[in-house]
Amino acid sequence: MPKEKIEIDEISHLVAVWIAKIGITNALNYYDINKASEGTCLQLLNLVYGYELIDYKEQKRGIDLGDSGESKIAFQVTSRTDFSKIKHTLKLFYESDLSKEFPNGIKFLILSNQKVRVGKLDENLQRYFNTESDILYPADLIREITLIYRNDAARFQLIKQFLNREFGEKDIKSSSPSLIGFPDLRTKLDHFKMVMQGTLNGMDSQLVHFPCTVDNSSIWTNELTFELFKHTGYVISGISGCGKTILALHLTSLFLKHTGAALYIGAKYYESDLSALIDKEVKEYGFSSGYDFFKVCRGFSERILIVIDGLNECTKSKQFKLLTELKLIINKYNCNYLITTQVLDENIQDLASNVIRVEQPTLATKQAIAEKFSNISQRLVPVLEMVTTSYEAKMVGEIGIGNMTSVSRFTIFDLFVRKKLEHFNHRAHLILSRVAQFLSDKISFALSIRQTDNLINKYGFDFSLLEECLKSGLIVKKLDKISFAHEMLFNYFTADSISRFSESSEKISLALKSPRNYYNRLLAIGSIEETDVLLKVLDGIYDSKLILAIHAGEAGAFCQKWAEGRFTEVLPKMANEIKGIQFEITDADYWPVRIKTQTIFDWTPQEFGFICAIPTLFYDGLFLKEIFELTNQMDIVCSQQLKDLREEAKQKGISINSDIFHAIYIGVSSTKSAITQIFSVLSSGFARFGGKNNINKEVVEKLLESKSLKNGQLYLLLLLCRYDDSGKLLYPYVADALENKWKFIPYNLQHQILDTVGSVCDSAAEEQRLIAALNKIHAETKLPMISSSIFDALSSLGALADDANAYEETVTDQLNAILHDPHNEEQWNIAAGIFYAQYDHPYEYAFSIAIEKLDLEQKKSFYKMALGGYYSTFFTCSLIFTAAKLLGDEIAPYLLRYAKKTIEANHSVQDAAAVLIISNIFLGQFSFQVQIHHEQQSNESSNALLAIGEIYYWLNRSDMDLDERKGKCKKALEYLFEKSAEYAVEVVWESWLSLSHLGYGSRFNSIPITLNDAFPEHIAKACRSAIEKPYEQKSLYPFERTQETILHAINLLAKHGNATDIILLKNLSEDDQLGRTAIDAIKELESI
Repeated sequence: MPKEKIEIDEISHLVAVWIAKIGITNALNYYDINKASEGTCLQLLNLVYGYELIDYKEQKRGIDLGDSGESKIAFQVTSRTDFSKIKHTLKLFYESDLSKEFPNGIKFLILSNQKVRVGKLDENLQRYFNTESDILYPADLIREITLIYRNDAARFQLIKQFLNREFGEKDIKSSSPSLIGFPDLRTKLDHFKMVMQGTLNGMDSQLVHFPCTVDNSSIWTNELTFELFKHTGYVISGISGCGKTILALHLTSLFLKHTGAALYIGAKYYESDLSALIDKEVKEYGFSSGYDFFKVCRGFSERILIVIDGLNECTKSKQFKLLTELKLIINKYNCNYLITTQVLDENIQDLASNVIRVEQPTLATKQAIAEKFSNISQRLVPVLEMVTTSYEAKMVGEIGIGNMTSVSRFTIFDLFVRKKLEHFNHRAHLILSRVAQFLSDKISFALSIRQTDNLINKYGFDFSLLEECLKSGLIVKKLDKISFAHEMLFNYFTADSISRFSESSEKISLALKSPRNYYNRLLAIGSIEETDVLLKVLDGIYDSKLILAIHAGEAGAFCQKWAEGRFTEVLPKMANEIKGIQFEITDADYWPVRIKTQTIFDWTPQEFGFICAIPTLFYDGLFLKEIFELTNQMDIVCSQQLKDLREEAKQKGISINSDIFHAIYIGVSSTKSAITQIFSVLSSGFARFGGKNNINKEVVEKLLESKSLKNGQLYLLLLLCRYDDSGKLLYPYVADALENKWKFIPYNLQHQILDTVGSVCDSAAEEQRLIAALNKIHAETKLPMISSSIFDALSSLGALADDANAYEETVTDQLNAILHDPHNEEQWNIAAGIFYAQYDHPYEYAFSIAIEKLDLEQKKSFYKMALGGYYSTFFTCSLIFTAAKLLGDEIAPYLLRYAKKTIEANHSVQDAAAVLIISNIFLGQFSFQVQIHHEQQSNESSNALLAIGEIYYWLNRSDMDLDERKGKCKKALEYLFEKSAEYAVEVVWESWLSLSHLGYGSRFNSIPITLNDAFPEHIAKACRSAIEKPYEQKSLYPFERTQETILHAINLLAKHGNATDIILLKNLSEDDQLGRTAIDAIKELESI
């Protein structure tokens, strides 16, 4: 048997063991993989793909792992194979704005051999995820490891060792110490140990376990055992306040329980004689001296642990002397030792100790620490995100010991800050507010020492105050710049300055509307103490996210009561609007039935903000009953209007039932009622991701007490329950709709029912009943979109699995037929269709298996034919990458057509740009000679794309050095950035985005050189021009989107610009649409 097969078979076996374990867990209904698997995935993905992923599960919604460094990619790890899981995660990713930190999007590692049945995604979610390339399965890992075996033997061995360690057979041995007893001395020693253990237990109970590094291996502190002390000595190192001392106490406790006796020495008490310190310690327990103590311990074969805590609290000279004495004692009495220190200097290194490294705590660790002292840890999260040490997390927890449920977020920050400043001059707080005010006014995030001096002089502060502020850690000094230690501290003090220094409520309201204060708004509202001023400020608020935070109590009890009152005012007004709603039939080509404009109420911006907030509160258990009843009233109105308009609709050939439903529950932007807006927000799915979910079976059962549902009510519950087990309660209503009412169900409601059928069944019998109903409907339907949705619904019920297996033979026959005629162009289109069917066909599995079973030469022939076939905007990238991996440089001639392919009317801009660019990159990497081909099209946008394709071709010519490659780009650069400058930003952005979403680094022969890498100054210049002359910018899309282009220019300038661009960006800082992005860009440029 070849060695490669043996090695890869072993890898496959280990991965199979892993997946089988997860499969068993799934069978027991635990569908979320455990922590251990996530840790395994993190390490394995880093080894296989070269990422630097870290665990973000407890820090960021929507992702488990992420690499915010070079790769800028996020991962979700799951054993679930339903597409709803992916959609749910993508919406979280989108809502949490994680694309800023992970612009290359998100990938899914599916810990199952069953493929995900890919469905449709909203366009805004497709920007961060590609269904072809961003779902990884165990087989993908094995394929990648196979390539590593062939190209990087050392890395392969690391991966193999890791998998063996995780899933191979383990031999665990344990040992236990033996004890010999002498009654009198034994009692004395046991008493010493008992008192020491009792003292440690009280301290140990405060320990929150956290990850650390032991001898370069990551391990959780609760996994450390007494066997650690088989080594003579350890040093625990890390910055101040991150848990070194409490970990030392924990390890000492372990030593006492299992191994021997321990002495705990605070290094700050050391003067000149370690033996004298030990004597003093043991004499309190009846021993005459340290020598006596050591002698008794040795007599009972008790090992001794000497703990030196806080070595860094000694002077350098004392450290050297203390460690010298410690070495003598260790050697004389054969002791273990444990030292805590901030810095590993040469004195400690002389001990040749093993090292335990303690890093700054994660948010999850800080939360757990705070929970030891407070039961409101969720409210303390914003402060915990700001602090950097375990000690500060304890301080934050102590803030919440009292009744804090009714205080504002500002007050929580205020208590923390005042606790940090309690030993400093009371005016320190005031100077920090002035610093924040200055920075906010200047739209800056750091000020120079000179500016600080001027500020101190201006307001008459004492210069010593600055040093006190620096000592508090609330501000930091780097070179000649001073800034706040954390962005949240800047936000807090800015908010304080708004309420403290503004002259009127109008000035406060104006400040809160400024984009520069977007992140300070809630804090600023919570800081206002005068109720008359506060009410005036609240009357100007209309942002639904801010309203929700206020309603949750984040701005304090008074503001919370205000919000509750406004909600109770909105609901009766909605009821009155519903009573008067009327519909009309217009001349519109699509959905001609509209709500009569004059029957829609004039809602104020604030009222509209409260309406948009209501769906999120459903998941807090609020307003659902009221909206359910209002929907019932709306359904009654719709029924009456249907009767009134039926005759006119019949004459005009309009489906009045579906059109009325669409008008009120889907809506047209120009004519939306309040109830329409609620359904619009609910349908988007974003309301679901606010945090809580109090919609359970009991809630739904209460709503279903009437036993019958009207169309709108059924739609409401389907939207609410689509991600929850409570959806199973809707099974009788879904079954009834499919079997008895289908022809009378509105079109949009039909789609929602079909989208939900896979999650409403609780047994195989229920599934079979729905399958039978769906098959009957499919036989009768004449609507293509409904037919396609029925196939998806059948697939979600598992009805197509057997058919897919049976269909494999049909696909194999098709493949055999076309492979007998490989030069026939008509057969090329069939080959392309077979490849694309792996992603967009009810029996996609059959196509994948049939292609996989071809031998090597057949596969090569098939992919060459497919490359010559028809073009698919969505799946051609996958075709090129798959073919390139198989064909190598043989693919080059087949890529020429794609390297010149520009955007056509029915193409996705991003996908079309990706096809053009990856084709040119491969042609360059294979050093395939091509002709210059920009300026070949009749329109400038296409020529601009061809120019960037040419740039990518030359930049990746593997047979040239970098300077020569750049020189070859000159003409294309001139065309892109000069002749077609109005398209430059759009083309650069779309090309960068398309490559990012493909996770391109690991899919080419070598990591490609990008335009952004090679010519950042050209990009920066184009961005400056776009910002200065926005009216000149043109879009690659068939519609105008100047604002989007300027947003892209700002984001690119943040990456490729310099400090001189800050002035340009400040000019945009007050723009309602561009301001926040401009301010974020300023922050990034200031950090360079």
